[in-house]
Amino acid sequence: MKIDTLLNNAIVFDIETYAKDANGKEINIKTDFEKCLQFALVKWVGIYSFRENKEYYLEVSKDREKIKELMDANYILIGFNSAEFDYPIMVNNGLANPSIKRNHVDCMKILGANSFRDKNGYKYKGRGGLMGYSFKRNSLKCMAEAMKLEVQKGDIDY
Repeated sequence: MKIDTLLNNAIVFDIETYAKDANGKEINIKTDFEKCLQFALVKWVGIYSFRENKEYYLEVSKDREKIKELMDANYILIGFNSAEFDYPIMVNNGLANPSIKRNHVDCMKILGANSFRDKNGYKYKGRGGLMGYSFKRNSLKCMAEAMKLEVQKGDIDY
């Protein structure tokens, strides 16, 4: 398969969420990750479409159908901690169809130190180290700083 074919079916995506339990109490992702996955609501979705060579910054309350359209039209999903966080939350929020077979390119699992494991017990690949990078943590911000990326993840002011 040609790289162009792959890219024409790929998107890079990231979500911004908030999570509150049934009583309205905010859920702390660091202390209760599973509960956060269960109750998280997506507020914003950022998507880059290789097919369209276009960036999308979409608010779920206004752009739900466009988000679903972009997610369903692509079977290769690229993100950071997306396989265990972003994608399951997108499914829970009805923004991604779980019956579509997906290939996930999770940059955290690829770059992250192989001393870490995913929820299924598989080691991260440690490719950042092979490329000569030393990351303080497996966070996107730390990795972006170490790699001296021009655009880095920051805090979002809703």
